[in-house]
Amino acid sequence: MNNPSDNFPVQELVILTSYQNQPTTATIDYTVTIDGITFDVYILMPDGTQNFRWPVFVYMPKTAITNLNLNIGDFTADLSNRNYVAPSSYLTSISLGTQVITGTGYTTINNYVLN
Repeated sequence: MNNPSDNFPVQELVILTSYQNQPTTATIDYTVTIDGITFDVYILMPDGTQNFRWPVFVYMPKTAITNLNLNIGDFTADLSNRNYVAPSSYLTSISLGTQVITGTGYTTINNYVLN
């Protein structure tokens, strides 16, 4: 999320569809249910101990998601309501799916619509 004229993100929103084998040294900051799915939320801040240049907000589902109907605005509203993201921020890209750390994996997304 940033101003489109910026050269790099100010914050990053990550919505994972699977929780398997996600090594993290971070602790859960809070748990929230959005669109009927319960997520553990990790807020990874650039504090010198992680490889992040900006805050990263990771929504990790408590159980794997195989079929979903999400409103991305509900995630940005959650962050805004908690004062993590300014309401005037721009959403410039979406990271949705899996993040394979080791081994193999895939995400197939069909019939998506962004408004």
